[in-house]
Amino acid sequence: MPSNLALALCLCFIVFLLAIDRRKDSRVTYASWLPLLWMMIMSSRAVSLWLNFDVPSQNLTAQDYMEGNPTDRAVMTVMIFAGIAVLAFRKINWLQLFRGNAWIFVFFMYAGVTVTGSDFMDVSFKRWLKAVGELVMVLVVATEPDPAETFKEMLKRSAYFLVPISIVFIKYFPHMGVVYTPWGNLEYAGASYSKNGLGNICLISALFFSWSLIGWMRDGELASRKKEVMISILYLIMIAWLFMKASSATSFLCFLIGLSVMLGLQLPIVRQNIRDIGLLYLFLILFVVSLELLLDLSKSVLSGVGRDVSLTGRTDLWENAIRLVPNALIGAGYDSFWLGDRLRKLWSIYWWRPIQAHNGYIEVYLNLGLLGLAFLIALLWSTMRSIKKALMGDYHFGSLCLAFFTVFLFFNITEASFKPMHLVWILLLLISTICTEISWRTQMQAVDSESTS
Repeated sequence: MPSNLALALCLCFIVFLLAIDRRKDSRVTYASWLPLLWMMIMSSRAVSLWLNFDVPSQNLTAQDYMEGNPTDRAVMTVMIFAGIAVLAFRKINWLQLFRGNAWIFVFFMYAGVTVTGSDFMDVSFKRWLKAVGELVMVLVVATEPDPAETFKEMLKRSAYFLVPISIVFIKYFPHMGVVYTPWGNLEYAGASYSKNGLGNICLISALFFSWSLIGWMRDGELASRKKEVMISILYLIMIAWLFMKASSATSFLCFLIGLSVMLGLQLPIVRQNIRDIGLLYLFLILFVVSLELLLDLSKSVLSGVGRDVSLTGRTDLWENAIRLVPNALIGAGYDSFWLGDRLRKLWSIYWWRPIQAHNGYIEVYLNLGLLGLAFLIALLWSTMRSIKKALMGDYHFGSLCLAFFTVFLFFNITEASFKPMHLVWILLLLISTICTEISWRTQMQAVDSESTS
């Protein structure tokens, strides 16, 4: 099939899905397209690369990595101001919003303070402003009439576009969907920037469609939702093909973990004891730690997914990167560790030229120090509490959030995603704010019902 015809058919298919999926009773506003576009850019590739019909270069210099791209900055700036305008026209209880998401705002404010201690203050400040823009997009979703419904629509629409486009790019436009690394290896990137980026698209999309099928099966709605079921199964087949192309062991293993969480939450014993979900999490952590001490679990798991015990050199990188942290308490300054002499020194050691620690917790320490790591743990703990409350009000949606949350905790063992402009980070912020909003609205409804009775 000619490449242009394949692309045209793919776009028609996407438009068709969006058209039949449109519901008149939906409480999703047109403003939700703004954070959706932002999320899709995070999922795929920078705007400048879309405009140039190209894949990211694997031969960036340290100076290129520091300077960024003016087109991307301009687009992001326009989107941020558009998001601020949306928030300005909405009637928002800002005090309630700040109180409900206190640790998110504390984390961002602290990150802004560390900019002053960075060796590259101008670069760090620009990146912090971009991160604040990401928070603006999250708040646009959190202040929607129905944040949970908006979140689900964003996941669905993003998958509708990125999954088939990735297949078309790989099969018919290899100059856009296939990456050749500096050392000659071939990687399938699809609509993303690398095989890991493609793996992230597959991970999030597969979890969403699996969650949808589990819910319809539980509620006995498979027969009444034939259209949605067929679409979900079709996309899961496409995602399976992309998973094989991406060869991202981390993403596939995290998918299995997330699927296990969603299935486990359907067990009656779990549903009946959901108030003790925190204790269950603690038990599972102690169980995994015990297996690690007794059976060397990590070695078996890593061997099973084709990884060596050093995580392809990651453990050695962690040790060398930690030694270069200028201040253990506050780190190198917001998103500025991988710049200048530190970057050049690490690139001289590692031929694969890392630009992140490949561990989210260590990455936070490198940039924000022990204080930043403490604030991150507080943010994660508050998110867990919000998810628990959301499970009380909307168990099905809460199960999706808990599956994502669990996956993100594991994902950051081998990848650094607690950072701006990363799909996992923005999804974590969305889950935290939306679950907080759900729990607050549930409380208000309970108060209103009591007052009327």
